[in-house]
Amino acid sequence: MSVIYHILKYKFLSFIKLNISINASSILKNFGSFTVYSVFAIGAFFFSYNMIKYLLETMKIGLFLLHEFLSITLFIFFIAVNVGNIIVSYSTLYKSDEVNFLFHKPVSPSNIFVIKFFDNFFYSSSTLILILLSILAGYAHYLGLTVWQVASLFIFNFVPFMMTAAALGIIILLLIVKASSLIGARVVISILAIGYLSSLFIFFRVISPVDLVNQVMQFYPNVDLYFGYLLPKELKYLPNHWLSESLYWVARDNLPAAGKYFYLQILTTLVLVALAVFIGKIWYYKTWFFAFRLRSQKSKADLDRIFSFKDNSKLSTVTESIFKREFHIFMREPTQVFHLIILLLLIAIFLSSVSSLARLGGLNIFLQTVIYLSVFIFNTFMVATLSLRFVFPLVSLEGQSFWKIKSAPIATINFMLRKLTPYAVTIIYVSFLLNIVVNLQFNLHFTVIMVFVNLIISVSLISMNFSVGALFANFNEKNPIRIASSQGASLSFLMNLIYMVLLIIIMYLPILTFFDSMIRYGKVNLGLIYNSCAIIFILGLIIFTISYQLLKKSLKRDF
Repeated sequence: MSVIYHILKYKFLSFIKLNISINASSILKNFGSFTVYSVFAIGAFFFSYNMIKYLLETMKIGLFLLHEFLSITLFIFFIAVNVGNIIVSYSTLYKSDEVNFLFHKPVSPSNIFVIKFFDNFFYSSSTLILILLSILAGYAHYLGLTVWQVASLFIFNFVPFMMTAAALGIIILLLIVKASSLIGARVVISILAIGYLSSLFIFFRVISPVDLVNQVMQFYPNVDLYFGYLLPKELKYLPNHWLSESLYWVARDNLPAAGKYFYLQILTTLVLVALAVFIGKIWYYKTWFFAFRLRSQKSKADLDRIFSFKDNSKLSTVTESIFKREFHIFMREPTQVFHLIILLLLIAIFLSSVSSLARLGGLNIFLQTVIYLSVFIFNTFMVATLSLRFVFPLVSLEGQSFWKIKSAPIATINFMLRKLTPYAVTIIYVSFLLNIVVNLQFNLHFTVIMVFVNLIISVSLISMNFSVGALFANFNEKNPIRIASSQGASLSFLMNLIYMVLLIIIMYLPILTFFDSMIRYGKVNLGLIYNSCAIIFILGLIIFTISYQLLKKSLKRDF
């Protein structure tokens, strides 16, 4: 235990020394991070407060249905935290330079595992904890909960809930690496993907939100009663159900009823953390060696299977070599591939339901406008997220070998733009697909205009994140997830948020006018849409120009 304390102490001190310094770049990044987190916290608080107020006062769904909706949201959140910990933990446990360093010191593998487990949890969950606190504060403010009730819910329910997801993620990761040594990584990853998709499918088959609403609304206006007997028995074994039930009973000021769910949450967390430490003590050292051998045994045949350097295309030699190099670098990093698959699956799930979302407002002009703008901003947010995750780290991932690019017989700016091209094309294509599905329900001219608008937005967001990533490049960090979670990335995300707010301001009145003329008079009024398109084009051109100049200046710097 003294070894763990000693290492954690100096990890904390080194973090303070390395991240707190007085210079223009550090002050700018710290200010950007503080602003981003503050905006998120304030936004999450007001979103939580107003959403609960709307559901209870306007929609009148009652406390029971409110907390069952929270339960469904918490299930998705649990899966997200669980999968996120699997992805991040693979890098921190098996590819980290710190782990390689500690293995050469008199530190037992089990202690290394415990250190990296908690290090990974607090690193990957700090932002989520802040958001959860803000959401809980909005919830508590509306329902009038005391400070002690909020503290108890957070410490003895929310934190154990996240620890359960993280511990389960670590256990699954160890099982993945162990099973990969026996039956192969591809088979294991395929089984895992099928398992997660099946869990989502089964969950929504077992508990249908629509059926539950219909059953409860039969008792209207007595919807504040407890209808737990309507819930499937399988649901009562899930941590998200325990958390939503404890929230419900605390809101009803019935602490004894909430107490058993506190107990179940804490007990489950302790059992899973202990199990993770036990399995880590047995398997971690062996699986680390297997993962090391797996990385070092990449055969030439693996590179020749697809997009081989042996095959020639109609592209120029330089462009083709850059594209193929980037493809193989991306594909040999499991966290990159796995994270991309997860994000694309989430987009696919939304895409499958978005075709009818734009018409949910019916003949309500305001509601139709809000729904459409929500889908519009989701598309923009998706582009920003993909750009921040996969485009922002591109320059930093060149690492200490960046000098080779600067000394190569090609302009550095040209090399980096060609490196960017496959990522940019993929993101723009996904955005284009989502935009087509949403807008084809309306006028063809409107669809063409909105496709053009989204193209401008996508190009400007990608260029913005790429240039800021070059400005705050960290050539010592090899983990793309950590790069995309750095202070520079927080500043870039703040700029994305400001841009999205401007887009909503620019698009609100034109979209409102469009639906007003279409619903009231059956006519299409595109006058203001054209004006907003011109404004967004000018704004996007300014962002692209500034980003390009910033990129050129950043790439001229030495290490």
